[in-house]
Amino acid sequence: MAGGFVPKAFWEYAPVGRPHLYPPLLHFIMLIFYKLGLDPISIARLTELIMYPLVLITIWQVFKSVFYPRLGFFAVLVAISSYPFYLSIVDFQAASLALILGMLAFLCIEKRKTLAASILMSLTFYTHASTSIYLILSIMLYGLLNRQRLRIILVMSVVSIGLSLPQFIYQYNLKNFIVFEGVFENFPLEINILVYLLALIGLVISLRPFRDSSLPGLRRDKKYLFFLSLSILTTAFLIYKYRFLCGQGSLGFIFLAAVCVDALYDKLTQKVSGGVISKSFFYTIFLISIMFFILFAPTISIHKGVAKANFLNSTYLNLVPDIVSAYRANELSIYFPRLFKDAADIIKKQTKDNDIIYCNEPYIGGLLFILTGRATSTAMLSEVKPFREFDPISSARIICWFRKPDIYYNKQPESIIKRYNLRMISQTEVLYIYKNPITLAKMQPVKAVLPNGIIYSILTIMVGMIVYDLRNPKSGFKG
Repeated sequence: MAGGFVPKAFWEYAPVGRPHLYPPLLHFIMLIFYKLGLDPISIARLTELIMYPLVLITIWQVFKSVFYPRLGFFAVLVAISSYPFYLSIVDFQAASLALILGMLAFLCIEKRKTLAASILMSLTFYTHASTSIYLILSIMLYGLLNRQRLRIILVMSVVSIGLSLPQFIYQYNLKNFIVFEGVFENFPLEINILVYLLALIGLVISLRPFRDSSLPGLRRDKKYLFFLSLSILTTAFLIYKYRFLCGQGSLGFIFLAAVCVDALYDKLTQKVSGGVISKSFFYTIFLISIMFFILFAPTISIHKGVAKANFLNSTYLNLVPDIVSAYRANELSIYFPRLFKDAADIIKKQTKDNDIIYCNEPYIGGLLFILTGRATSTAMLSEVKPFREFDPISSARIICWFRKPDIYYNKQPESIIKRYNLRMISQTEVLYIYKNPITLAKMQPVKAVLPNGIIYSILTIMVGMIVYDLRNPKSGFKG
């Protein structure tokens, strides 16, 4: 609507709006697909479809290039066994994109490509606020632990932070609008016991070469300390416990677990070469182990202070409808065309483009906003407050009341109807739809401070500089 980046999110908490503090890179990538003709739901499906494979491919590429292919294979194997890791990658896509960019920045550091590393790290700051800070602090800690990389990391940090100053200054000036209470992901936890147990053993193994260099199979060096740094810094970001203990933040633990599996593989191959065990027995153990990671993932789930053990919690088992035995709130879709298409058609017929809608369930309101193009007086994510307090119901032309599958909550909101003089215009299987005939509030779009043309030109230049630095054999850190 605005034609570029705007500092005010006028489409949520309308007509008041709120600061648009969410870093916008993923939005502009999605906008490319929108300009190509895809509708918002298709774009959401597309990004959900490709994000998880992209993360796995990045893990493979980074581990293969920095270490060796076998370790990359085991890292991917451990990663796909963790269903909470999968869910976080799919649910929190901006954080996932930041993780991809951060891993590629680490790869560029190891290849001495300072310019590419700096630009990639700066792009993480424009992708996700907390994940980018987590990544840069982990890389800085890695530089302190591995002095061979300290100078290039200092240069990269200074350049990337310099490129990201506009984002930092903007967020700092509006920091009082940020709140953390009420974020749903802070409540449940799913701890993959196998990953953490293997990671503990992997930590001991990965630190051992500094005392004992006689271990032949693993080409260990101080590059391992980056993933140790990721694991250490995870504890500093536990305001988002699920994301950093179970999801994207568990990448360091996944790596250390892969180190353990790789060491076990190395020990077994030594037994084979020494004639202690046969090749057929070795291959049997190897295939059984792979199937174990795919099928079994012993997990402790903690919700509302109650802990439950689940030994069949792998990604594969949770994605097969006939096998999965439990569902989590963050894995269920709220989009059902049969239930919401009629409601969206009714809303569009009963409103103008700049009218506002309200729903007593903010996520349903956000879905209706996407389907109708009408601003909502609530917000799907509550981490950023509106510019000022206001009455979201009196500001809306259409009020949608979600009928929960509960007899008590299924009733019409009589007091709300009477207070605001609402008029029912329709009733669907899941919604009561009312019209507020007296509201004068309208969505108030603002002009872009950075037009799309400028933003895509900057992104094109940055991508071009990354490609140039990576392909130029003469480039690289000489310090």
